[in-house]
Order: sequence, then structure tokens, then C-alpha cells
Amino acid sequence: MDFSKSIKSSIVNNKLIKKGERVGVAVSGGVDSMCLLYAFLKLKNEFDLSLFALHFEHGIRGEDSVNDARFIKETCETLEIEYVMGKGDVPKIAEEKKQSIETAARNARYSFFESATKKYKLDKIALAHHLDDQAETIILNLVRGSGTKGLTAMKDFRKPNYIRPMLSILKTDILEYAEKENIPYRIDKTNDDINFSRNKIRHNVLKELKEINENAALNLKRSSDIVKDDDDFLDTFVDEEFDKRVKIIDGEVVISLLNWDKTHVAIKRRLIRKALEQHFSLIDVEFIHIEYIIDITQGLSGKRIEIGGGINASKAYEILYIFKKEKKEKIYKALLVKDNISFSINGYEFLTSILEKPKLCKASEVFDIEKLKDIVFRNAMPDDYIYPLGMNGKKKLTDYFCDIKIPLHKRQKVLLLAKGNEIVWVVGYGISDNFKLSEDTKKAFRISYNSRMIE
Repeated sequence: MDFSKSIKSSIVNNKLIKKGERVGVAVSGGVDSMCLLYAFLKLKNEFDLSLFALHFEHGIRGEDSVNDARFIKETCETLEIEYVMGKGDVPKIAEEKKQSIETAARNARYSFFESATKKYKLDKIALAHHLDDQAETIILNLVRGSGTKGLTAMKDFRKPNYIRPMLSILKTDILEYAEKENIPYRIDKTNDDINFSRNKIRHNVLKELKEINENAALNLKRSSDIVKDDDDFLDTFVDEEFDKRVKIIDGEVVISLLNWDKTHVAIKRRLIRKALEQHFSLIDVEFIHIEYIIDITQGLSGKRIEIGGGINASKAYEILYIFKKEKKEKIYKALLVKDNISFSINGYEFLTSILEKPKLCKASEVFDIEKLKDIVFRNAMPDDYIYPLGMNGKKKLTDYFCDIKIPLHKRQKVLLLAKGNEIVWVVGYGISDNFKLSEDTKKAFRISYNSRMIE
């Protein structure tokens, strides 16, 4: 097999690169990435490319990592390729964010790629994943219970600008090319550490599978391609259902559960997965997490789970909410009962006005000014109550929240205007009957507001 021709064929057939583009090649110093760098160097003039070698030093392997960086830099100087280096303390990041070393390293690496893309105006970033990597990913996702999306594995192109021109090339072919072309490379000893999941699959599982069938990696890729075609077909149905059911409101995914029991479970899984993928992240999200969320949708209102990464799911009033858990922001701000005062609280923009002739208008509330003393904006408190507009008697605020269908997880975010424990106004929802205008009202105080969606 001609390695360079295979790379060129992948680029041309999959339309991975246009002539004249600026391409960064992700280089670790290992045999895979060094062969990719040399292959691109051969194609440089033919495609009129501007080449950059991108290396990220993870801070995992001490002096070996420093030597890797030095080796790549010296090689780039010899080849006259611009060398771009990033670095980070991945073990520290992993500890702080409570992530695995593999996840933290991947996140840090891709963050570096994004920065390099902006700084050097890169059109594409070439990654050295090959056919054996593809097989490993499929196996890894299979044992994690990732569902069909995980079994489709890696793609030749991934948004926004990542390309993988080596996905049809076996590891043995890469090693053969390196030997034939006398390509220098570094050996990463951590690749032999089977404490890492991928290494265990590479050295144990995939090796055993190849003993059963020497084409195991290729056959896994073929099976993955079949699953991908089937998955793409199902997604055409999901897209239509997604547009009907899913909204983004106030930074949260809101999924309507109307007629949910009549929706096939395959569609449910894809709807939830697509919502997570588009608005949060699928990193560390496994098939079982999707199943947990589906279980919530079939239970009573108020059920809630955390699926990792701060992502929560909760069902309330025939709606599924998926949201990031946030720190509770304590709000306490006195209301100035003055004319033409503007201020911001909790995402709202407010404007006050004093009216001699009281009049209601859209996106505003009007109060009897004589009753507005010692009033503050704040969060909900345990003993709060309200006299709902148009009703006799008071009601616990928690019961009022139930009446107006505010989910449990959103109640601490609701902005209140209060006098002691009596609620004057639940902003965006309604005012107290005790503070409304009456026939005896001589002067009114209007508060207009905007800029926040209420649902």
C-alpha cells in the first residue's frame, strides 16, 4: 500500500481540503502523527498548503514530554514547517474538575486547537486517527453502552474544522511507511499502560479479536458504516419531531411530553441525545444516562437526576427540563419608589414611573403607591405567602408556584418583590391582591420590565 497515495485519495474523495488552505497537523511525536506530518509535507506543493505542526504538552510524562516537544520543534525546523506549541497541567485540571486524565487531556488539547485555529486562521486541523483507532473507539463505546451513535465512531470530517485522512489505514501500514521512509518518531511509554481504558482495548481486546479474524478492525469499521447509514435514516424522523417538541428557554432545554407515551422509544432516545449534544455536551454521557432521563419522563412531576458534568434533568407539568446546575445567586435589593428610575436585577431591565392617572400597559405591573413601603426584590424564602390576585385569603408561595406551574428547580431563580414574608409581585407572573389598584387609589407606581423570557 502506498501510504501517501492513500492519504491523498482520502483527502480528494472526502473533499477534506481545498487548494490554498492553511492546515494544522496535530503532532504528538508518535509514529502516527509523524507519518501524517510527512505525508502532508509531500502534498504541500500540490495542494498549495500552508502547514503548521500543532503540539500540546499535557504535563503528564515529565521530562519525556519536554523531550517530545523539543524533538518536534527540531524536526519542524529541519522540514521548514511552522511549529506551534501549547501546554497545560492536565493532572491538575483532572483533579480540579473531577475528570479522568483521558477526558481532561482531550478537553485541554481541543481547547488548544481552537485557540490555534483563531490565532493562525487555520482552515483545517488534521488528526492522525487510523483504522485501529476507529476499531478501538467502537469497542470502547460498545462496552460503555453508548448506543448506536457511539457505534458510528469517528468521521472523516468533524465540525468545525477537524479532518481525519488516515481512517482507512491500518497501524501496520503506518509502521511500514515509517520504516520505509526513515521517518523519526518518539515512543510514548504511557501507550503501554493498560490502566488506561483505550490501551487495555488496544493491547488486549483488539489483539485477541485479530487472532480470531485478522480483518477484525476493518470489519468493525464496516459494521460501523452500516449502523451509521441506519442511524442517519432514523434521524430524518427525529429532526421533524425535534422541531415540534424542543425549545431553548432561559438557557435550558425544554422538551414537551405531549403524547410522549405514543412516541417510540428509539425516537425518545434520539431526541434527548440530540438535545444534549446541541446544547450541552455528550462527553461522559452514556446510554444508561439517556435511559435514566426516559425513566423520569414516565414518572410523576418533580423527579430529578444529575447525569454528570453538572447536567440535570427534571420532569414538571408534562415538560422535561435539561439544565446545568447553577450556584444560587442571593438577591436582596430595596425598591426605590421614585419616578423614572432604571435598574437591572436577575436578567430583567426595569423602569419605574409614577402615574397620576393609573393605566395598565404590556410588560408592566401597577401598584398602589401608598402601600409600597419597605419593599425589596429578593429570592423565595420558606415562610413566604401571597394573596393571589382576584382571590380571597392568602396562600403559601410554594402552593402558588404549583398553581402557576413553576418547576421546583426554577423556583429559586424566580424574582420576587416582597414586604417581609408577604409577596407583592412574582415578577413575570402576577401581583398580590393586597397591592392592586382600588377605587381609593390616588397615585400609582408602575414598574415596566423586559429582557427575560418567562415560561
